[in-house]
Amino acid sequence: LGAPEDVRGALLGLIDRALDDLLAALAGDARRGARRALPTVSSGLDDTRQLALQLIAQGGACHHRLELIERVTANAGLPGEVVGTGIDRPAAVPVDEVAPRLDLLGDYVVYVGRIEPEKGCAVMIDHFLRWQRETRATTTLALFGRSTMTFSENAHVRLMGVVPDGEKLAAIARARALVMPSRHESLSMVVLEAWMMDRPVLVNGDCEVLRGQVLRANGGLYYRRYEEFAAAMDLLLRQPALASRLGRQGQAYFEANYAWDRVMEKYERLLARAAAPARP
Repeated sequence: LGAPEDVRGALLGLIDRALDDLLAALAGDARRGARRALPTVSSGLDDTRQLALQLIAQGGACHHRLELIERVTANAGLPGEVVGTGIDRPAAVPVDEVAPRLDLLGDYVVYVGRIEPEKGCAVMIDHFLRWQRETRATTTLALFGRSTMTFSENAHVRLMGVVPDGEKLAAIARARALVMPSRHESLSMVVLEAWMMDRPVLVNGDCEVLRGQVLRANGGLYYRRYEEFAAAMDLLLRQPALASRLGRQGQAYFEANYAWDRVMEKYERLLARAAAPARP
């Protein structure tokens, strides 16, 4: 199949072009058959893509999504695979260097992404500060990303800004956990990166996609209200052995579904089946 990079680039190009056609077709199913509307995925999406993504997000098990694709594309007789997206890990992740450089020397949990109310960040910060006041914990909430909201930084909530990928992954690797408070995720790449770095996650349980990922991976905890957030923080901080076990389980799930070797193995198996001579 040629060099892995060439095959990867060609496959990603094919997937990108096919996705637009598939989403347009799926939108018809969404308009006809979606029984429940999920919250808006992104205000920047057009109606067709929005409806299609809503249908995909509420799709349940992999075999259900595969059956839907086969029905829409009329290719039920063709070989198929359910394949995750691959994630690259930088060659150098300066885990031992990043903490002193960023002045993150104590316990901390990390958020990575756009820092805005729409991503649940305002509620996350409020929950964290209330938990910190009630427990008198010395843990820091480190926010990595570009902020579009106003909040008061202090010794326990720090804006770290945008950093190179290697430093971001190093910061995740040293964190006690990654927090993802968004209710509107179709797939959280940051959660996958946390699992790649062997770290547990704490996610918003009102997001069906994130809750499903965590349950399938056994790689973290989820919350819906403050009391559950506080209990999860207590558990992750006070039981490091349990947190580490959740991180290892998340990493195993990542390796089985999102590591490039696994992704390419599925594509190669699919292409080999498709190229095999038809049986008489």
